[in-house]
Amino acid sequence: NTNDSGVAHFKIKTSYIKNDDSYNDGSISVYTGDNEEDYDHYQATEQAVVYDENIHIESSTSGKNGNYSLTIKANKIDFEKTENNPYYNVALGEKYSKEATIEIYKRTEEKIVDKTYYDDIEGEMVEDFHYDSVEEIVDTKKVTLKDGKITLKNLNYTASHTDNKDISYYAVIKMKDTNNRVLEDTAYFYYNDDSIYNDSEYLRLYNDNDWYAEGRHNYSLTINNKGDSYYDYQAEENENISYSIVDKTGKKVSNDGKVLTVFYKEKILNTNTSASKDLSFTFTKEFIPGIYVAAAYLKDGKVYSVTATYVDYNEENKETKVVIKTNKDEYKPNEEVEATIKVVDKDGKALKTDVNVSVVDKAIFEITGDTTNILESVYSKRYFGMYQMATDREYYYPNSGGIGSTGGDQARYNFKDTAYFTSVTTDKNGEAKIKFTLPDNITTYRLTAHSA
Repeated sequence: NTNDSGVAHFKIKTSYIKNDDSYNDGSISVYTGDNEEDYDHYQATEQAVVYDENIHIESSTSGKNGNYSLTIKANKIDFEKTENNPYYNVALGEKYSKEATIEIYKRTEEKIVDKTYYDDIEGEMVEDFHYDSVEEIVDTKKVTLKDGKITLKNLNYTASHTDNKDISYYAVIKMKDTNNRVLEDTAYFYYNDDSIYNDSEYLRLYNDNDWYAEGRHNYSLTINNKGDSYYDYQAEENENISYSIVDKTGKKVSNDGKVLTVFYKEKILNTNTSASKDLSFTFTKEFIPGIYVAAAYLKDGKVYSVTATYVDYNEENKETKVVIKTNKDEYKPNEEVEATIKVVDKDGKALKTDVNVSVVDKAIFEITGDTTNILESVYSKRYFGMYQMATDREYYYPNSGGIGSTGGDQARYNFKDTAYFTSVTTDKNGEAKIKFTLPDNITTYRLTAHSA
């Protein structure tokens, strides 16, 4: 109840609501009135930010694998200076110098193969596996911060990485705040030697203004060769391609920092780091049918995100002409067919290449049509890093027949829509020969050969 001045004082006991280093706010609603029906007419709401701690800990690592340094900083939180949006803008107050406990954890992840089998689609042996993960405390240290900071040097924790086992280390720092509540922070001893990624302050990607502003990608990667074209650049094999990092206005950055570039498809194919203002790469054969080029711009101790771009392959260079010649024009059921396939490139030069050959009942194409564009199918853009396409069709063939006859005592039983399917490789003259036996169908089969 309010006093004679209309003021009421009350206390609220809060619970632990910190989540992932951010601070959630709660709301306090005050209602007054003669009865519940009047509540909507007399009410006020105020936001209240609840902190579960009054100390801020920040830890970071630096150095090379096997010889690290660990830095711990602690400050009291200045609640009066904390802005209205305190989720990411906690104001740090005076330095906090107290005892801290450091626990060093060793994490081992080992690959365990459950079974190995042959994948018909990929055409290779593959593994089903899982990872067993074990964590253990290998060291414990007690230290006291001085002027709110301490740095431990020459920490000999050696991480390792193999195809079957990863070993890594991290530190858990524990301190008590002024209300004797235990606070924790974690710092990782990374396997790579680039210490800029090991500092928790720089794990974020920055842009020109506020990191939390709308639109985190203030830099993008542009292919200089293509001018102002909106579409993906069409590259030739072994073409030298220059590229630049540009800001939101399209202006090239001065590149007084460094650019880390990653070239990837279904896996990372290459990386490089350059301080040069003239950035370029060669579109090699392994980049076909296209490559994603991603980058990060490193400047003044910060890592700026750069929007990736895609460089497509000009598949018109792979256009071929296929000529098929058979030893006869017409065949009887169950008769052997001999055919010669010749492939030449767009300039008429014999081409050694792979050819897919199919012999299918012509009626199938009359029903479904044939819209196959072999170049677009083989050299299409891969959006998700992995491109797989499989076709599977099963037929029921009776073991014995009575479905028609050749006029003699022998029954015809081999009836198929697809008479033959294979892949062949042409020789240096661009030729390949095939033989197959037709089924017992009385129909017209279409022999199709695709090459790209």
